[in-house]
Amino acid sequence: MIDRLKKAISKKLAESFPDFTIYRANPNQNIQEPCFIIECVNLDNKDLFFVEYEKEITEINYLFSVTLLLPRDTKLLNEVASRVLLCLKWIYLENGKPILTLNRQAHPIDDSSYSFTFNIQREVICHDKPSVMEEMIEKIGTKNE
Repeated sequence: MIDRLKKAISKKLAESFPDFTIYRANPNQNIQEPCFIIECVNLDNKDLFFVEYEKEITEINYLFSVTLLLPRDTKLLNEVASRVLLCLKWIYLENGKPILTLNRQAHPIDDSSYSFTFNIQREVICHDKPSVMEEMIEKIGTKNE
C-alpha cells in the first residue's frame, strides 16, 4: 500500500508541477532541483473491533513527508509551498478512488527547502477469524451449544 500511495502522491505532484523532478525514495546524490522527495515516515496500526467474531478491522495511519528542494528563490519557494498544500489535499489511487489527506503542514527548513507532512488513514478488514479470538471463545465457552 505504501508504494501505491507514493505513486498517487507523485502523480498528483507531477500534474501540478510538471517541471519538477519527483523522487519516491531519498536519493543519495545527483539531486536535480527543483524536486520533491516522497517518504513514508511512520506507520501505525490500531485494532478497532471485531464484528460478530468474523471480521477484524484495523486502522492504519501513514505519516508521509514530502520535501521540496528549490534553487534559492524565497518568493517562488513560498508560492510553491502554498500550492503544494492545496495540491496534496486529495490524492487518487490508480482506480480513481480519492483519498483525503489529513493534518497537512508545511515546515520551512531553510531558504531553499520546505518539508510537508500529512497523514493518510486506511481501514483494513480481515475476513478470517483471528486465531486468538477462536481460542478465547473455546476456553470461555461462549459458543452456542
